Amino acid sequence: MESATSEFLDDAGWDRRVQHSPGDALTRAQLLLDDASPSETERARLLRVVARAQFELGRLDVASDTMRAAVRVARTIDDDDVRHAVLMTSAVVLAEAGDVGAALANLALLEPECDGPVLARVRLQQAYVLHHAGRLPEALVALDHSDRLFAVGGTEEDRFRVHLNRGLVLLQHGDLDAAETDIRAAADLAHRLGMTAAEGQCHANAGVLYGRGRRIVESLRAFEHAEALLAEVGRPYRVVNGLEIDRAEVQMHSGLVLDAVDSARRA
Repeated sequence: MESATSEFLDDAGWDRRVQHSPGDALTRAQLLLDDASPSETERARLLRVVARAQFELGRLDVASDTMRAAVRVARTIDDDDVRHAVLMTSAVVLAEAGDVGAALANLALLEPECDGPVLARVRLQQAYVLHHAGRLPEALVALDHSDRLFAVGGTEEDRFRVHLNRGLVLLQHGDLDAAETDIRAAADLAHRLGMTAAEGQCHANAGVLYGRGRRIVESLRAFEHAEALLAEVGRPYRVVNGLEIDRAEVQMHSGLVLDAVDSARRA
């Protein structure tokens, strides 16, 4: 009979549930860690779930500690898939927590072992970390390499992630036209794939882009569209919080001071 731990971890939908209901995922994974006597491989996977849930809840300090624990366990087990997944996730969590060096070092461990679409995902994560560190030209090089690798064997969800991340890098770089092309492509793919939370995030990004271009009416409409989509999936904390902060900034620079205060209070 399949154990409760295996049943939870082998459910293909757990990753999206972590994003949509991080509190529930955190509670379930923590109970299994404490009570189910998991194997070391299961422990690494459960710690990854816990770290992801903590990250989505905005608890970056504790998420980074949990992620480091997951990496320590993953490096002792004989399961390449689990080790790769843990190291890939660690890059995002550690970068967001401010340890860009550790994030890039964990990804560097994977490079000699990967090719094809797997290497493309490593490059995509490197781009995310480099973007977070403000190293925009390097991030764009990594994204373009990822895009070329995904052209052979990548999925539509992989293409979505390239468009989303490249759009954000180009936006920060100030190339608004190219950024808009990528962000629109990402939103279209997310819609077609039924990735409602991701689609909402794309429209929130479009709101920022239009705000930077002084297209204020389009910007506020994009934020409203994003808010409606995110409401459909339970208003995931991290994405909604970022939306409200970004909307407040656009409203403030547009002279909508009271609206900006309301948005900031909701963040």
